Amino acid sequence: MKAQVLMGKRKLKYLERAINKPMANEVIVKMEYCGICGTDIHCYKSGMLAPKGTVLGHEITGTIFEIGKGVKNFMKGQRVVINPIPRCGKCYWCKKGQYVLCSEGLKNEIGITRENDGGYAEFVKIKFPREMLHVLHDDVSFEEAALVEPLATSLHAVRMSRDISRANILVIGAGMIGLGVINFLKMYNAGMVFVSELSEEKKRLAKSFRADIVFDSRTENIQTKIMELTDNIGADIVFECSGQVAGFQCAIDSVKKGGQVIIVGFGEKKVSLDLLDIILKEIELKAILGYYDDFKLVLEYLSKKMIKTDLLINDIIKLEDLEKEGFIRLINSGDLVKILVKP
Repeated sequence: MKAQVLMGKRKLKYLERAINKPMANEVIVKMEYCGICGTDIHCYKSGMLAPKGTVLGHEITGTIFEIGKGVKNFMKGQRVVINPIPRCGKCYWCKKGQYVLCSEGLKNEIGITRENDGGYAEFVKIKFPREMLHVLHDDVSFEEAALVEPLATSLHAVRMSRDISRANILVIGAGMIGLGVINFLKMYNAGMVFVSELSEEKKRLAKSFRADIVFDSRTENIQTKIMELTDNIGADIVFECSGQVAGFQCAIDSVKKGGQVIIVGFGEKKVSLDLLDIILKEIELKAILGYYDDFKLVLEYLSKKMIKTDLLINDIIKLEDLEKEGFIRLINSGDLVKILVKP
């Protein structure tokens, strides 16, 4: 099979690799689509987050191609979407339902280590099918299913926040995750939803997802605008989805005293901040890693056509063109939301 292999900083190699036979209790999935995630871009740009020899990609949907001995409840030919982080079901966090915090989960995640190849390949081995595979409804397309993983992160962020009904909420960054957050905020009857975004295209999309007011931080002082619109109180909740230092500071500045900042975006590993700003306002900081049971909910919403997925997909490219038409385009353009890769 063909696969794109990370060979170091800003270097991929399109290689021929063997299709491994499934061991007992394993499944081989023929990849149909794999979305390009911001985490993949960070791995590519830094050459550090994932080791050399890794096949990246974790937003995967496809068809079950081969089944190992002992696999139950799955059959060849089934259309599936993959939850890339398996759970053990036995640790302290799994027993609490906080599956993404599983003691064994991240080390078994596909698309981030050499031991567990991801979706930028024609076939993907799934070592924990019961925990990782979700069978698709007939009315959910492969293209829609490729968006489940990032949408589950957005949904998890909204569900982990405080009561959003009638709340004034600021979303910083209207990329894939931010647009998902906007979608679910409106679905869950939030009050006013303000958005800060630089890209004209993403500002247009934020409005399509029913954001009430969209700001441009290059020409507007977001903190001043939020204060003007909230009787000088501030936003009840801020979702920081940009992953940028400036976005994090904007969140601290714009949230009300006693408000909540949800950190969803990942870009800068280290951020300098003034703890006094947080203490004096008694701000609650809440970080989001992934999702718990949100995968199933997103699949249900997709089946009910409650998410405008057609607005999120910019392009579908061939696996062989991943670096030039995928990674480099996303690095150089601030307007693109999601590119899907197809073998």
